[in-house]
Amino acid sequence: MDCLITKLKGRVSDDTLPVLGRMYIGVLHQESPSSITQKLVITSSEAQTISVEGGESNLTLDESMSTGWTNSVELEPNIATTFYCKNGDYRLIVPNKYAITGIGKWESDVGGGAISLNIDDFRYSNDFSTLFVNDKAKIYGDLSSMSGKHINILSNLTNITGKISDINTICWSDWTGYTGIVITGNSIVTGDLSELVHTEYSDKLERLSLQRKNDDFNVTGDISVISSIFPNINSLDLSGRNTSLNKISGNIKDLTMPLTTLVIYNSNIEGAIEDFVSTQRTQGRTTGSCNNGGWWGNKITFKGNPIAKSTNDTLSWTATQITCADETITA
Repeated sequence: MDCLITKLKGRVSDDTLPVLGRMYIGVLHQESPSSITQKLVITSSEAQTISVEGGESNLTLDESMSTGWTNSVELEPNIATTFYCKNGDYRLIVPNKYAITGIGKWESDVGGGAISLNIDDFRYSNDFSTLFVNDKAKIYGDLSSMSGKHINILSNLTNITGKISDINTICWSDWTGYTGIVITGNSIVTGDLSELVHTEYSDKLERLSLQRKNDDFNVTGDISVISSIFPNINSLDLSGRNTSLNKISGNIKDLTMPLTTLVIYNSNIEGAIEDFVSTQRTQGRTTGSCNNGGWWGNKITFKGNPIAKSTNDTLSWTATQITCADETITA
């Protein structure tokens, strides 16, 4: 069969058109820059060059940030490369976003506070697994972008949107750090805890943090459903900016997970410390401890009374005693 092909002469000259595979990471000006705020760690499955848009010498491998300034950094395959960004407002060019497997790495000095990035850029990056930056970073995009990915950690998601049910579609993985998700800041997530479901990956989740810090964050529901969905969580944060806006409720006696951190202040979660410890003991934790993140809130009681803020924010217990707010009782 004959086919007529007509070729038209022409070209497009538009620098605003997106380049296939390219993404940008923003660097944001910091009032008090340091090697921590300016640190950025990137892991790529392929060798590629991270460069400064505009060509300025704003990057260095020197932790002291005193020498070695250049306009680009080379990433070697499957090696977490740590570099430092000069303070200011500009963008870094990542030529192949599909090869990026991680932003940040598991370490005590969590960097990345000076960056902004869109997690939607990783929607089709099948091997992306790690986002570990501090809560000063601006991480935006939709949580559904992480659907189907084998994720180690997503922390801190400060400006995202999404539904609570999006968590069901993430394939949690084992790795050297804790496996978890931290949603905080100006993020807007909606839905009821009852929409969470147990999947073949749920048992790997160790940290769940849904912090309501703005009026549009609207996660509701009773915490009693969490234990059966994520039975191995040891860190749970459902705190809020104020009690009237936080619509998460329930009783701490229904939490059967091996919790070492439970942050629930400014929520509608209630209960007695004695009942919480009793539940933990029935799960085999005859001795243990649990940090409250600074305060139990005004709906949790000990010895029948609300618990005042204390210099000691860790609850501990043995088979016969409970210590809370610097007081030990036999129980």
